[in-house]
Amino acid sequence: MTVYVNSPSVYKQLITYQEIFTLRDHMIADGIHPLATGNFKKGSTKIFGAGEVELICKITKSTELKVYVEKSGFATVDAWLAEAAKFRATLPLYLHHVKLIKLAPQPKSFFPKGAKI
Repeated sequence: MTVYVNSPSVYKQLITYQEIFTLRDHMIADGIHPLATGNFKKGSTKIFGAGEVELICKITKSTELKVYVEKSGFATVDAWLAEAAKFRATLPLYLHHVKLIKLAPQPKSFFPKGAKI
């Protein structure tokens, strides 16, 4: 299963520190998965690397995220949940750890000009 990283701040966290914690409305199987950005429905996705994904737990309360927010790409839990809500994801959510294991050349080119990464 492809793991989409469509938030510029999350992408920057992943590229800079080679790991992120990410929230999903569904479980992703543990293992190595392609990492992509773009719009799946419009057919404009780009694979930018591969990552090792591990399911951490099901999150039911925002307070459970405090220990993970530092590696989420967001400054606060509220900002993290607000971004998740843009993708129609609300609690309860599944928390995954993604470790970057391979990066394709020129990953910054996948975001439009002006995107803050």
